[in-house]
Amino acid sequence: MIYFNRPYLSAEERGGSLSVRILVGGNLTTVALTASAYEPIDELKRLLEAVAVAIVSDDGRMLHSALPAGVSNESFAMMSATIVGAAATVSSDLKQTPPDHIVIRGVDFTTILSRFDGASLLIAVVGASVEPDQLLHRIDEFIVARRPRVPSSG
Repeated sequence: MIYFNRPYLSAEERGGSLSVRILVGGNLTTVALTASAYEPIDELKRLLEAVAVAIVSDDGRMLHSALPAGVSNESFAMMSATIVGAAATVSSDLKQTPPDHIVIRGVDFTTILSRFDGASLLIAVVGASVEPDQLLHRIDEFIVARRPRVPSSG
């Protein structure tokens, strides 16, 4: 059994860590876990009113997801990375900078694929009624808020 100690607090409120109590050989052991950039994924899904949200590595591995039941994490991750890889290849062939965001608009859904950090992507699938510019703005705010803060040298 694992008991989470106030798992819904922000990293700042937790002092940057989350402790869990794990039952090992009949004894409860407390273990501190480092806060992860991926913890707020469910929060982002609610904020965007998204059907699906995921963070995927550039090579197509699922890092974290909030996908509907029945959706394959593996397929979702691989296909998302493939889309971004194809766009990067086209950009490179045209001697252009790869896109920061890719928007796929369908009849029922809009899918946004965004660079999350240097090695991963954030993918959000929302209803088609959501305007992409509004969605991109919310995603950018989410990404910027979770970037590590680099202390100034001054």
